Amino acid sequence: MDKTGLIANFQGKEYWNFYEWRAGLDGQNVFDECDLSEQYDSCLNLLYLCALQKFASVLGNLGEDGLAFVKNSEQMKEVIVRNFYDPATGLFYTSLKGGKKSGAAMLPPALAVVTDCCPEKTEELFRKLKNGQNLTPITLSNRIWLYEALLKYSENELNFVLRDLESVYGNMVTCGDTTLYETEEGAEDFNRAGSLCHGWSAVACYIYRKYENKIVNLK
Repeated sequence: MDKTGLIANFQGKEYWNFYEWRAGLDGQNVFDECDLSEQYDSCLNLLYLCALQKFASVLGNLGEDGLAFVKNSEQMKEVIVRNFYDPATGLFYTSLKGGKKSGAAMLPPALAVVTDCCPEKTEELFRKLKNGQNLTPITLSNRIWLYEALLKYSENELNFVLRDLESVYGNMVTCGDTTLYETEEGAEDFNRAGSLCHGWSAVACYIYRKYENKIVNLK
């Protein structure tokens, strides 16, 4: 962290500030060989915050003192909200550069909800997360954060999550083979060079196992 209390994007061509295959989140400028001026990304800071919280939880489960990590995570939450959250829109923006927020995507607010950074659990925010209104869509690799955010808000969202799993991941099952898409377009993506060996389909297994009892009751 620097003096702002945030982690700045990593500088240099040896670093790739990548979060998912979406414009503004794929760190494309490292390939464009342009000047990587100082910038802060909400995803980098929110993922680090999540790691802090999980490690504190692990220490607690082991009977060890994780208070320092809890304290650090609480401080970081305040800084993240102050720098990336916009009360007017209820959204967490993707980037901060020169004091200006930019980029509206589904991934940052989903991560913010999971890490308890959301100052106000407004219906508007969750409506946007569900329908992606005016937000850069979330990809297969990060869809777990969307599901966790919706279910953290309300387990009544389980039906929506299950239907979404079927529509988004079901194509891997019904397309006639057992390939595991990296992105929704499968092999056709990246000029017909899409990877077919990614384990994002495990998200469906995880959700069905974690909410098994509630799914049975839904039926």
